[in-house]
Amino acid sequence: MKLIFLLSGEHPKLAKAEAITITNGKYPKAHKNLLILTTNKIKNINRLAYTKKVYKFLFVSTLKNLEKDMAKFNWNSIYEKDFSLRIHNKKNLQEKELAGYIWDKVKKPKVNLTNPKTQIELFIHKKQVFCGLLINKINPEFEKRHPKIRPSMHPTTLKPRLARAMINLSGKNSGKLLDPFCGTGGILIEAGLLNYKITGYDLSHYLLQGCEKNLKHYKIKNYKLKHKDSTTKLEKTNLIVTDLPYGLHSSLFQKNNLKELYSNFLSRAQDSTDNAIIMFPNKVNIKTLIKKTKFKIRQIFKLRVHRSLTRNIVVLEK
Repeated sequence: MKLIFLLSGEHPKLAKAEAITITNGKYPKAHKNLLILTTNKIKNINRLAYTKKVYKFLFVSTLKNLEKDMAKFNWNSIYEKDFSLRIHNKKNLQEKELAGYIWDKVKKPKVNLTNPKTQIELFIHKKQVFCGLLINKINPEFEKRHPKIRPSMHPTTLKPRLARAMINLSGKNSGKLLDPFCGTGGILIEAGLLNYKITGYDLSHYLLQGCEKNLKHYKIKNYKLKHKDSTTKLEKTNLIVTDLPYGLHSSLFQKNNLKELYSNFLSRAQDSTDNAIIMFPNKVNIKTLIKKTKFKIRQIFKLRVHRSLTRNIVVLEK
């Protein structure tokens, strides 16, 4: 099946990689905030963080040939009950006129502009026009889990959309997930909602208490929290997803400088799992650190977290 993904526009490279990983998509082609790929794996698309909508790919045309292609397409093959047609970046095209080609072709045509069963959308990129049938509108309600409205908040915790995307980049849709620097649970909340068996470590009793409050608030039950130093032996797990501590305020900084902390943690992580998604500060020499381990770098994504902070998401595997 060929699909069109309407991406959020935030962190474009990360959004594309997330969609490709979750769907095991082939032959990806990107056009601004559109991603077109081929896949038979659509079961988990609802978990995507940086995708707004997913469409079945119907056809691609040009501005010059659009009317001819609209007229010859077999609209009965996808039509159900009623329909609407929307155009993104209209380029002087009229929705009503183009909808007429659908009206003329289908049996018992009926327009529904509010909640149509058959929602057809046209996306214009330069001189090309991509036509898709909406099959999924993704709304994970991330704002309801924003750090500011959780029972326990910490200023460095990841926002839910980014935490979800990091988990998705692993391609592991279930199993045991460990966050060795869990803080107040930004990653664990998203993993718990996705039904992983989750474990969190932290050296701060205060943060662990906050993490537990947050997990209970979102009715997440299958979790373990431990007061533990993550530079010591880690339990076996299918996946590690974590945001490394990076400030001088870190309680771990008193024991090690950050470079040593990261190195010691990675040496333990390689014995714990075959797959890890780790957020590093931008100034760290990631390749040098990883070279000392059994891990291989699959992908790196640089993203700006806020005005003064840039981070790297690194996807590791053995």
